Amino acid sequence: MNKKEFEELMLRVKTKNPRIFGLDSDCKPTVEDIEMMEKYYNIVFSKSYKDFLLQYGGGYFAFTIVYSLDKQSCFYIKNNVSVEFVKDNKIFPIIDFETGDLAGFKVYNGRCEDTIVLYNHEEKRTSDTKLNFYDALGKYGLKLVYGG
Repeated sequence: MNKKEFEELMLRVKTKNPRIFGLDSDCKPTVEDIEMMEKYYNIVFSKSYKDFLLQYGGGYFAFTIVYSLDKQSCFYIKNNVSVEFVKDNKIFPIIDFETGDLAGFKVYNGRCEDTIVLYNHEEKRTSDTKLNFYDALGKYGLKLVYGG
């Protein structure tokens, strides 16, 4: 799914079931905030994640949580994802399932790929998916649309 398709899906879901978006989102970052966080992790975020942060801010997102750059939020990325975790696992987690398991981007040569991987906290391993960021938000965040 691309950004335009995702935005159309969001509009349909919000119109049909606005209650799943009843919790406040985190504050939206500036471009400078994003660049500072990229320097902190020494990686380049995917365009889709940057676009999402600038438009929605992160935090509560329907049925899931997207880590944000809002320092006042309990979903602030720096408080949830260590630099060491990113280096050791070669992933940059951005979706929290509130079970200990995470979804994030593969990190290759200092760049986040747009392919989402799942991190199993009990087994401490990742598994590949064929989902891009918008697909993952649709599948995990907008479960009702996918029959989940």
